[in-house]
Amino acid sequence: MCRVLTANVASAASISDEAKDFYETTLRSAVRKQWRAPSPSDLRDWREFNRNSIGKALPINKTLTDRYRPTLIDAEFGGVPVIDIRPSTWSDDGKVLIYVHGGAYVDGSAASSLNCTLPLAHETGLRIIAVDYSLAPLARFPRSIEQVATVVRDLHNAGFVLGDMALCGDSAGGALVTAAALKLRAEGLELLGGIILRSPWADITETGDTYMTLKDVEPLLSYATFLSAAAYAYADPSDFTHPYVSPVYADFAGGFPPTLIQIGTRDLFLSNAVRLYQRMALAGQQASLDVYEGMWHGFHSLPADLPEGQVARAKARKFLEALWGRPYVSPSACQSP
Repeated sequence: MCRVLTANVASAASISDEAKDFYETTLRSAVRKQWRAPSPSDLRDWREFNRNSIGKALPINKTLTDRYRPTLIDAEFGGVPVIDIRPSTWSDDGKVLIYVHGGAYVDGSAASSLNCTLPLAHETGLRIIAVDYSLAPLARFPRSIEQVATVVRDLHNAGFVLGDMALCGDSAGGALVTAAALKLRAEGLELLGGIILRSPWADITETGDTYMTLKDVEPLLSYATFLSAAAYAYADPSDFTHPYVSPVYADFAGGFPPTLIQIGTRDLFLSNAVRLYQRMALAGQQASLDVYEGMWHGFHSLPADLPEGQVARAKARKFLEALWGRPYVSPSACQSP
């Protein structure tokens, strides 16, 4: 049975009217009831789960594709499928943002996450390579991490400077890009330019204060009904605290790219974000924690026009500007073309 939310975020005076309306019309009644996980090893049911989820994303993504008019190219890097997104605002300056979608390792695709990438591509003018990594339980840890690292290596072999590449990941994708960066560092490669983590699932164990304090008010996520099964589908329990699976346990003292972590106060993963930030900061790394009042998991692009999401993407642009020393926004980037 789906929990009854004990506190109504739509009544909060501290969030935008658009956020209140979206919560009431979409999140409050619909979302949690849809997230019922199959058993961790049931390949057929997970495929059906994913098929249904992707199908629901298609109309939204068609609307955004029509709005932003990007060039979308199906490609491969190192044998890993990607969507090469070139926004209408793009001019080639040798920089690239590699994006890894969320979905708790078991759901989503580069195509279904266009609602995450298209606004960011248009507003920054950056080319985005969206990685279509293999999903659990068919592909378990560490395969998806290796796929993300392979895309980075192949772009580097094709002539991209590592410092001219940044990684961005949502939810489980945030953990994947963090793990890939740690793996590439362990291989002796120079550091990437930077990393943007949006609502990162940085600890797949049910550890952290907000797993408890927000479990009845987070509108999207439930550990009991979905995340636990996804965690077991992705990795063996003995690997749950491996630093590549749950980066809150990683050693960042050996160096790490500058990192921007964005999270909402209604996101179940708020403690994940705080703990990851502290882990990086205490290791002497450059990290920023950017927290948004009353926001749920994935508010950066759910929905795309949410004012709070627009602010988060604007801060991501500023972060990239600081990395690469040039503005990453066209005069009309924040407006619909």
